[in-house]
Amino acid sequence: MKGDFSRSTFNRAKHYTRLLMQQGRVHLDADWNEQADIQAYFLRSLAMDLIGAHGGPVDNCGFEISAPANSGHNGISKPDLPRAGDFVVGRGRYYVNGILCENESDCLFSKQPYASPSLLKVGRYLIYLDVWERHITHLEDPSLREVALGGPDTTTRLQVVWTAKARQLDLGEPYLPAFLKKFYWRAWLRRTWKKWLGTLDPDQHGYLKVRCESPVAEALASLSHSSAGGYQGLENHLYRVEIHTSSLDQPGVPAGATFKWSRENGSVVVPIINMKAKSTSNTTDIFIRHDHLGRSLELFEGDWVEIVDDDSVLQGIAEPLHTVISFDQEQMCVTVAGQPHSGTGKDSGKRPLLRRWDQKEDQLGGGGDFIEGAVRLVEKEAENENWLPLEQGILVQFQPGGLYRTGDYWQFPARTETRNVEWPAEPDELGNPTPLAQPPGGIHHHFAPLAILSVHRNGKLDITDLRRTFGLIR
Repeated sequence: MKGDFSRSTFNRAKHYTRLLMQQGRVHLDADWNEQADIQAYFLRSLAMDLIGAHGGPVDNCGFEISAPANSGHNGISKPDLPRAGDFVVGRGRYYVNGILCENESDCLFSKQPYASPSLLKVGRYLIYLDVWERHITHLEDPSLREVALGGPDTTTRLQVVWTAKARQLDLGEPYLPAFLKKFYWRAWLRRTWKKWLGTLDPDQHGYLKVRCESPVAEALASLSHSSAGGYQGLENHLYRVEIHTSSLDQPGVPAGATFKWSRENGSVVVPIINMKAKSTSNTTDIFIRHDHLGRSLELFEGDWVEIVDDDSVLQGIAEPLHTVISFDQEQMCVTVAGQPHSGTGKDSGKRPLLRRWDQKEDQLGGGGDFIEGAVRLVEKEAENENWLPLEQGILVQFQPGGLYRTGDYWQFPARTETRNVEWPAEPDELGNPTPLAQPPGGIHHHFAPLAILSVHRNGKLDITDLRRTFGLIR
């Protein structure tokens, strides 16, 4: 969640059930957010315990996979009639790991609300649901701002995003009468689904440790309440370390994996109005919205920025970062080196944004290399601890044997009062705090099987429903 938050305090292992407000106390965003997290965790855990890993209400079970009728009576307009290799994803509700997914109306596989997959070729496929939560600010949804108050930026939202996806199966099917196919494929699913989940979302995550450098001078340490200081910043920040390019080849081989970081949780972002590429100078002029620029959104020469839009966020695309050459505040034009490699940011209807990241090449201290604006990820080794410096005395260490996915992120507050970062730790044999390795805080994807679909050469579709239902028909 790339919002302007102070910190995230929810920890399910503490078993807190609610927050209690006290009179005359300061109100904090972290308290409000923790109460929402506690309630969401309770409701989703309850749904999982009652429904299971996935299922839909028997009288309104959504996401039925079906062959579209040429008349368009599925609720699909005639101009959108399907082509070969397309099918209908039905309306209704379905729960995946306790998360409610709603499809408001029948839609074609190729024209889903959050994705536009390619048409399927001849073959047999497992159709499954991929569910995750997207962070939405007023930049993605302007209706969040109250115009009666002048349109201030207040709260943000989490949005459930779902996509029906297809994965081709390299296996045959014995000849079976129609009424036995469901039993055959359900038995196959019981044997193989856990294995499939391991390929869709491997258990092996990248782990991170964070600490500060050794205590600074005694004179500085004596000014705080802790002698374990080391954070040298003058302001409190919520840092974000995020994987830019992924490495899913095999555990322990993070070849090509890179990361980026922000001292303000990646919340320094402005809307893009237009972009003009200059081939002669290999630069791009990016015109931004003036009413979103303030003190915390300043851009300077040498800053690294990222161009994103709805498509790149929903598809998890990592575009190369660009370095700022100049910023004309009169024209509200940011000139960056290089040109976008794709169409990202060029369609104003997809809400393009310019996001600033804070890594600098001269801060690496020999701990890593820059690759298209991001830092090459280096793991801990037997002969080299590979603690990578961020800034102001903050060090991060990637643990060996990890798999890194684009969008994986870790957050941690840095506080001037303690001259330290807030990161889980335990005492070593001498009683000194030792940071614990932590998995990423997100993005968490959840999956559920929907159907087995066979596409024949004549365009006919053969479908076996794999959804589960619960409840009584009312």
